[in-house]
Amino acid sequence: TDPKLHTIQNDTTSPLDYKPALTKISVLWKGMMGEDPVTKVLFTPHTGRRHQLRLHALAAGHPIVGDVTYASAVDAISQKRQRMCLHAHTLSIPL
Repeated sequence: TDPKLHTIQNDTTSPLDYKPALTKISVLWKGMMGEDPVTKVLFTPHTGRRHQLRLHALAAGHPIVGDVTYASAVDAISQKRQRMCLHAHTLSIPL
């Protein structure tokens, strides 16, 4: 198993009512943003749920920098950013 590849999946035993979602997260590099340690990752969603990437990053213990909705309570770095650091590398829309 690749130690840099993580699969995050919703807990099916949870009493919360939500649909299953699957995201693969690959670590691309680790570095610094100013004085704060950060990690650049590649998210590969296998389902398309609302806020899926943001919630799976938070569930993995590594919230997206600048995500003040989900990460503000646990991530001091997000308090310093004006925008969420979540960008699409590629986007496919079936026609």
